[in-house]
Amino acid sequence: MANAITLSGAVISAASSPNPDMCRISGYLINAMNQPLAGWAFVLRYCSPLGLAAGTVVMQERMNIKADADGYVEFDLLRGAAVTAEMPNLLSWLNSATLKVPDLASLDLMAFLFPYIASVAWVDAGPLAISVDETFVIALEGTLTNGETVALTSGSLTIVSSNVAVVALTEGFTYRGVSAGSETLTVTAFDASVLELQQDQEGADLVFFDIPAPTLPAALSVVVS
Repeated sequence: MANAITLSGAVISAASSPNPDMCRISGYLINAMNQPLAGWAFVLRYCSPLGLAAGTVVMQERMNIKADADGYVEFDLLRGAAVTAEMPNLLSWLNSATLKVPDLASLDLMAFLFPYIASVAWVDAGPLAISVDETFVIALEGTLTNGETVALTSGSLTIVSSNVAVVALTEGFTYRGVSAGSETLTVTAFDASVLELQQDQEGADLVFFDIPAPTLPAALSVVVS
C-alpha cells in the first residue's frame, strides 16, 4: 500500500484596503535562520508631511510599523505617495531610498521594498506599416510593481521574428523591411538581471526566490509594402 499524507492549511492572500485611496502593504519578515522577526519595528515617513487624495488627507507623516508574533506586518499607504524607510540594524541601505506606492488596492511587502518588473509592453503597440529597405526602431518598457516604468534594453529581451524574409534585425532594436509581406515580432523571454534593478547601493545582487515572471506583450504586427 502506497504511503499517503494529507496537508491542510489556510490560503494566504494579500489583504486589500477598504479605502480606495490607500494601498495595503503586507508580508512576513524573517531573519537569516528563517525565523520570524517577531516584534521587529521600523518607521516609514511620507516624503511630504501632507498627503492628499480624493476624500483622504494624511496629516501624520510618520508611521511606526511592528511585526506580530509571526513576523507579519500589514499597513496602508496613500496611493501614489512616496515614503522613506528607517530600518535600524536591518537593510540599512534602504534608509536613503525613496519608496513609491502604486495605485493598487494591495501589494506584497517584497514588491514594495524591492520593485521588480511586473509587465513588459511595446511603447508603440502597432500595427506598424513600413516600406521595403526602410529601417525602424522598436521600444519596450517595463512596469515595476510600484507602478513606475523603465525603458528596457535589447539585451534584456528575446524577440523572435515570424518571417526574417520580410523583416530582419539590423542591431539592437533596429529592424529593416526586407520584402513585401506581413510578419510579427514576439517577445519570448525577459532577463531582469541585465537591467541591474535588484542591487544594493554597493552593486551587490539581491537574492530573490519565486518572483513571478512578468506579463509579456502580444505580438507586434508589421506590414512591409
